[in-house]
Amino acid sequence: KIDGNFIKNLVENPVDVVMVEAITKIGHVMGIKTIAEYVESETVMEKLRELGVDCAQGYYLGKPQPFNLPSACVVEEFALNSLEFETKLAS
Repeated sequence: KIDGNFIKNLVENPVDVVMVEAITKIGHVMGIKTIAEYVESETVMEKLRELGVDCAQGYYLGKPQPFNLPSACVVEEFALNSLEFETKLAS
């Protein structure tokens, strides 16, 4: 999991770009999928895709959900957000 401190200024900060790229490459060499926290814009999402990050989480993809939601709601929300995420990564 790539800490949000490297993600939130990813587009403006070249050091963050290099860090995310390095973490992603190391993870892939080790056979580990990478996930970026704090994805809050399409611009950041596109940059993560360029850098090869596997997964993302953050308000751009959906807001956090409380534990007391009925499980069907959580599953439906997860499925919708996952499909949207996969579509965004594929484009």
